[in-house]
Amino acid sequence: MPSKTTIFNAALTHIGAGLVSAADENSEEAKVCRARYDQVLDATLRGHPWNSARARKAVGSSGTPDFEYAKQYTLPPDPFCLRVIDLYDSEEPWVVEGRLLLTDAPAPIKLRYVFRLTNPGLMDALLLEALSLHLAVSIAYKQSDSSRLEGRLWDRYVAWLRMARNVDGQEGIPKNFFESEITAVRA
Repeated sequence: MPSKTTIFNAALTHIGAGLVSAADENSEEAKVCRARYDQVLDATLRGHPWNSARARKAVGSSGTPDFEYAKQYTLPPDPFCLRVIDLYDSEEPWVVEGRLLLTDAPAPIKLRYVFRLTNPGLMDALLLEALSLHLAVSIAYKQSDSSRLEGRLWDRYVAWLRMARNVDGQEGIPKNFFESEITAVRA
């Protein structure tokens, strides 16, 4: 089963550094990985609407903003909302400001979002690899003193995200898919 140690070792392998036996050990490699892991995890999860890190929740209004929008909604703390994907069944415009979502949509809103998935055992294999590549990018210069390696790893990470988008996009058909004159032309 994947763990933080697995992710650390994958990142360290990408940069050609020594491996760790445990994520909480006192080695320099483990310390560097731990120092960057939480921030890189959140950034990786925010970078793509990973199927394995999606949640949905009906959220009640938490007040009225001072201007422009009619309602404000506090983003869910459990599981912690990192990125809003959309408002289900709403065509109303919306914007995220801090930990609030502002919109004219009436309460409750049906929110679909990416949450902070902290258990590596629940992460999709593509997410695990993207996370290890992103962590490798983040620690590459500190561990190898090579900006060229950092750049090559960044290119691999971006390519991996492209592949993940393709795979995640093939897992399901949206309920609101409809045939139009444009889609009927292909038939």
